[in-house]
Amino acid sequence: MKKCLICIGAIYSVLLSGVNPTNTSDDMVETPVVNNQNAPLLAMFDMTNVNKRIKAYISEAFETKMSELVKMKLQEVLLSMKIEDDVKQYIENVKGNLTLDIKQEIKEYIDDVKQNVTLETSKGYLGWPETLKQETHNQNNGGKSAGGSNYIQWGRSTCISRNSELIYGGYTGGSSHTREGSAVNHLCLPKQPQWVIYDAKVNNNPFVGAAVFNIYDINIKNSLFDKSKYDMYSFPCAVCHTKIGSSTLMIPGRKDCIGGWNKEYTGYLMSGWPDHKSATEYICVDADSERLKKASNWTDKSILYAVAAKCNGVLPCPPYVDGREMTCVVCSK
Repeated sequence: MKKCLICIGAIYSVLLSGVNPTNTSDDMVETPVVNNQNAPLLAMFDMTNVNKRIKAYISEAFETKMSELVKMKLQEVLLSMKIEDDVKQYIENVKGNLTLDIKQEIKEYIDDVKQNVTLETSKGYLGWPETLKQETHNQNNGGKSAGGSNYIQWGRSTCISRNSELIYGGYTGGSSHTREGSAVNHLCLPKQPQWVIYDAKVNNNPFVGAAVFNIYDINIKNSLFDKSKYDMYSFPCAVCHTKIGSSTLMIPGRKDCIGGWNKEYTGYLMSGWPDHKSATEYICVDADSERLKKASNWTDKSILYAVAAKCNGVLPCPPYVDGREMTCVVCSK
């Protein structure tokens, strides 16, 4: 803008120098005339006033034109400056909107993290380090899912796999083995029950009590089938959560996992006795099970026995062996 005004000023000065209003010899003009006798004469006319008026007209016209030109240029410059201001304002608005959007995204992410992590009061910090460690492991593990899965480790009060964490430990519970219609599945009963509404008297409704081992017709020392160690004893359980993988399954007849699955624990397959009135599910009891309290009788208890393979004419034998105790393994992926 400054250079433009300097250039216009220079042109204006040059043009004005050509119409300098000072008197010169050019102010006198010689003009041939004739007198009343038709004799040729030479008259001198003073053009000073004429020149002044012409110069004034030219100067006024030039100044008007220059003023219009300067005004037009100024309008162009101001328009350009306005566009720049609009662009700057637009950029600032965009930056502001982006900043607000980013702040909102960060806030939502932090709120989501806070809702999904566990406050470890014993350690006095949010469980972010474990979360970050898990995310790092997943990145190093080819991006495998980190959703996690839950399972019950029967016979142990804690989770033995380093890939899992304990949710809670408790007591293996079940229904009575002598009552028809008893519940089939076993439960891991927490150590500290909570009560809300209840009837003070003991009624004849369905119930759950502790389950016990019956080491029947077998006695192998230093194993789960050690009669003196486990017979009629109740046993613990642990509810576990896998930190790696999103699925868990129990494979009967195996002590090792298949197809790249990770072993959580291995044990022996157990269930209720086939001649009892109540049906039960199969569960995988840890091969190195802990024991709790020994029962004085079998009344109102869920009783678990070692499960053996049965060559019944359709099960392939071999590889299965009739009467052999079935192993099991719990795997995650």
